[in-house]
This record gives sequence, C-alpha cells and structure tokens, in this order.
Amino acid sequence: MVLDSVPSTNNPANDFINLARPVQFAHGDLNGDGKEDLVLGEFGNHTGKLSWYDGSNRKKEHVLRNQPGSRKIDIVDMNRDGKPDVVAMLAQGREGIWLFENQGNGVFKDKNLIQLPPVYGVSYYELDDFNNDGFPDILMTNGDNWDISPVSKFYHGIRIYLNDGNNNFKESYFYPYYGASKAMARDFDNDGDLDIAAISFYEDYDKPEKGFVYLENKGNLSFTASTTKDAGSGKWLTMEVADINKDGQPDIIIGSYIHTMNELTKLLFKGVESFPQAVILWNNKK
Repeated sequence: MVLDSVPSTNNPANDFINLARPVQFAHGDLNGDGKEDLVLGEFGNHTGKLSWYDGSNRKKEHVLRNQPGSRKIDIVDMNRDGKPDVVAMLAQGREGIWLFENQGNGVFKDKNLIQLPPVYGVSYYELDDFNNDGFPDILMTNGDNWDISPVSKFYHGIRIYLNDGNNNFKESYFYPYYGASKAMARDFDNDGDLDIAAISFYEDYDKPEKGFVYLENKGNLSFTASTTKDAGSGKWLTMEVADINKDGQPDIIIGSYIHTMNELTKLLFKGVESFPQAVILWNNKK
C-alpha cells in the first residue's frame, strides 16, 4: 500500500508498503527541524503499532506504541509547552486513549488518559471543549465488539470525559447506545453549545432508525436524544459533518454498508424498501 499524500513521493524511502492494516495518519513537525513528520497507526490484528517517521521517511521510524489497534490520531499541543504532542486511540486488546507528550529532540513520554476493558470496543474520539474552559475534553464512542460476542451490551455508548486542566480526564456524561461507532460534536442548532451526532453500525433491527442519534445540548451536559425515520434505511458505518450547501450550517452525511443478505432481509421485514448508500441530513436551523 502506498499513501499517496506522503510528501516527496519520488523518494523510494517514502513508499509505505507492506503495512499492518493502516487506518489513519497525521502530519506535523514533531522535532522542530522544519520538516513534516508522519505519525501512522497500523491497526493490524494480532500485530500492529503506532509510529512516527522523521521527515516522513519510512527508514526513520520511531515506535511510540508496539501494539495493535491504532485507530485514530491527533497532533496537538496538549500541555501548552509549544511542542506538538500526539494523542491516539488504541483498540484491539488494551483499549483506551493515550497522550504521547513531546519532550523535545524526538523523545515522547506516554500517559494513559482513558483505559477500558477489551469488550468495550473503543471506536472513535474527538477533542472538544464542552464546558468552555479552554481545555480540550474527550468525546468518545465505544461499541465495536460484535464479531466475537454479538450481543447488545449496556456499557456501549457515547461518553464525555472532562479535562481538569492538567490532562486528567473524568467521565462526566454517558449515553447508552448499542454498537456506537462514531460521534461528532458541533453546534448544530446554533445556540452556542456543542450538540452531538452519532451513528451505530450494530443496531437493533427492531428500531433501525436508531442507527443514527442526535443529542441536543440543553446545558450542563444534559442532552435530549432524537433520530429521523430516514436513518432506518441502512446500516451506518461512516459519518462526516460539513456545510454541504454553503448556508453556514453544519450538515451531516451518513454512509451505509450492508454486509450480508441476512442483514438486508431483516431490514426488508421491517418495511424498508430502498437502501441508499448515503443519506444527507440537511440542517435547516438558521
């Protein structure tokens, strides 16, 4: 596999091939030498790792975490010391979110921010400031635990962890949501606080529309949940937020993936007649 967006693709050293199922990478000058470095997560299966590459050069690899499950990466100065740190979600066994604090000169010190049992199935996170204190909080979903134990789990859902200002995080909100796979925070209703849009891939077929949920922020981490009948026509694996029609409001696009005929049949029995690959949820809030 070649990651075409890696700089200087004419240099053979920048051909990233034979990777262990990479899922995301991020760019940033981690060591302050004026060159773009690459942080790459190899999810793998039983093997995988999280590494950064000096100058985006495959031959200059520095392993941050030698374990499988790297799922999402952010480069951000979490401790405000002027040096970019790395935040990463790791799944596949030892699950949670880690901070790799940049010590300078290419050295990183790791700190576990959130750790959960393997059956929790961490799936996505964002850094968002929910209480407007200027420090990044964590919005996280967990629910990717179906292929090995396909039963609904009460601890699957959407969580908010508030930052105490020193990158110590405490769970402050939980919304139970079977199979939660992604949540994104935006001010969808334009009232000055962060609402949440979320999807679930492994949802209850009795209520397929619950594959999408909108959590409207009522203040003080109190949310009201709703959905739309349009979400009942698929199994939502992907979601993005963007102002698609350029009206100044964030819209939502969700993408469906129906894996087996059995899944399709269950939806047919629920009266679903069309199966769009994508649905756009237009934001009409002015």
